Amino acid sequence: MEHCEICHQPVAHTLRSTARGRTGIACSGTSCGGRIVHAKCANLAGPVLEALTGGSNLGLFWFCERCRRHPERRVLAERNRHQELTELSAIRVLAAKMVESVDENLNHVRCLVRGEEDSGGKEDKACQWPEVEPELPPLPAEIWQSVFRHLAEADLLRVRSTCRRWRDMLEGCTALREKFLPRFPKGVLIDGNYAPQFLFPAASNIFFGNARIFECVLGALLVMLRETPNLKETSWNDVMLDTVEGCSEVDFRLNQMEKFIFKGDRDAKVLSVMEKLCPNLKILLINSDELSDADMGRAVSFVTSVQKTLETLQITVTDSAMEQLLKLDQLSLKQLLLDGDEITDKSVAVDFCRQIPSIKGLHLQSGFSLRGSDLKELGESLPNLECFSTHFPHQMQILPTFLAHLPTSLRHLALVGDNEERHTIEFTAANVGQGCPHLTHLALHEIILPGDSLQQLTAKSPQLTSLTLETVDIRDWPALYAAFAELSSLVRIHLSLVNTQETVTEGGNVFNELPNVKFLKLNYCDFDEEELAALLGVLPNLQQLKLFNMYEKVSDDVLGMICRKFKRLSELKIVGCSLTPAQERLIYAELGGALRSLVISENRHNCD
Repeated sequence: MEHCEICHQPVAHTLRSTARGRTGIACSGTSCGGRIVHAKCANLAGPVLEALTGGSNLGLFWFCERCRRHPERRVLAERNRHQELTELSAIRVLAAKMVESVDENLNHVRCLVRGEEDSGGKEDKACQWPEVEPELPPLPAEIWQSVFRHLAEADLLRVRSTCRRWRDMLEGCTALREKFLPRFPKGVLIDGNYAPQFLFPAASNIFFGNARIFECVLGALLVMLRETPNLKETSWNDVMLDTVEGCSEVDFRLNQMEKFIFKGDRDAKVLSVMEKLCPNLKILLINSDELSDADMGRAVSFVTSVQKTLETLQITVTDSAMEQLLKLDQLSLKQLLLDGDEITDKSVAVDFCRQIPSIKGLHLQSGFSLRGSDLKELGESLPNLECFSTHFPHQMQILPTFLAHLPTSLRHLALVGDNEERHTIEFTAANVGQGCPHLTHLALHEIILPGDSLQQLTAKSPQLTSLTLETVDIRDWPALYAAFAELSSLVRIHLSLVNTQETVTEGGNVFNELPNVKFLKLNYCDFDEEELAALLGVLPNLQQLKLFNMYEKVSDDVLGMICRKFKRLSELKIVGCSLTPAQERLIYAELGGALRSLVISENRHNCD
């Protein structure tokens, strides 16, 4: 009689509901010698238990605590190698039969059509339906998608044409959709003789990157686009187009096109072409800071032509372009990212946004840095605003009284100071007012926070789940912890280039734990070893930890705390820090078996 290694009670070998919890599960690792435990002791859910013991042969493994915590464990793979190869061969055979069945059915349809035209409806024996149809098992979509991944692009096209269910399976899988993404090689020369490969009607996305398009290209380009009626997205990245002559002769439309992206500093003649082709565009991103007056006119004309359907707009404008945009009266945008090139009166952004009360996401770049009074008026004009980011003007004192005038629907807020001379913003109970009571994400960049400013701001945003401080100066680390203490719902913390103005000499500070925080990222922060340990000590349930460029701060004591305290850690990245071989071995030994992702690198370029 076998016994559970945890509770030492007898192990059952049945899946009856009355004995389900006592069913024995054998560990697949080698460190423990294949110990057996009860399903109940291993906390295994019913579907997982059935998959492991029900003979379904899904290739699942279960590891006990000992094997998960030791990197030297190895899956007993040798005895399963033949089975894995057999299953892979079976999948390939099934895929081949499926394609053969599709070909037979399509051939039959072609024969019927040809027979009706040529033989008066008499059907050739070679064109008859097969007497015995291959039986395809009623598998779930995930299994079919795994089968489809073994097929070539041409075979996937035939599968896609078989039925709606298979078409939806293909289009619902990102990995399979990538096979329908034509990418033109970098530096390719596209002219009248260029013949692209795999440009088929099922394509939903085309990417032109660093291409040179010359001489009679418009005709060739239109021929290519005509063959992709299902195209939904096109990216145009730093491409040279020599002429748009003949653009008025476009006699077809890409009615399903929803997104067009233009990037680069070269001419934007293609905008005139896409304006003719895309009458139903929803997303238009024009990422270029150096458009000529003629190209800026093309950009504004494009926006004008799709203003009825456009939902997202990103554009950098001049004074003259802004005047033209102010004349549009049918825009109903949901997302707007606006930047300016030497704008004379930046408050014109308020006039433009006032005409579009439907805006939910507004991002004003440095070209449209607004004063506090303009921000107040802007907040009162957008009742549906949920996400807002803004830059503050250079060398101007900012009073945060505008926060009280932002709509209560606001969930995301980002405030960015000047990167040359940081703004000092003092948040107080008086100037913050009611604040942003429903805010969930807060990001502060290039700002100095004196005294308890951060605590005053977070106290008015009790529902914050994410806090980002980047290039921010605070009074001291206790001031930061005091701000954290106001946020019982905080889940994510990102601190980058955060410095303190004062040094705390007295010790003994006790801070409350933050049990909901799951993510912590530190980059170039001036913690000392004790302060870093104190921060980690109040985060008992951390699941993702990223320490970037913390240099000598990651000591033996800090690593010991990480290995002992964070039993639920699934991702650990230590980049730009010099760890000794002994420290690396400690991490691998204690956490290597349980971590889903582990990165240790001295290369600072590996930071994300």
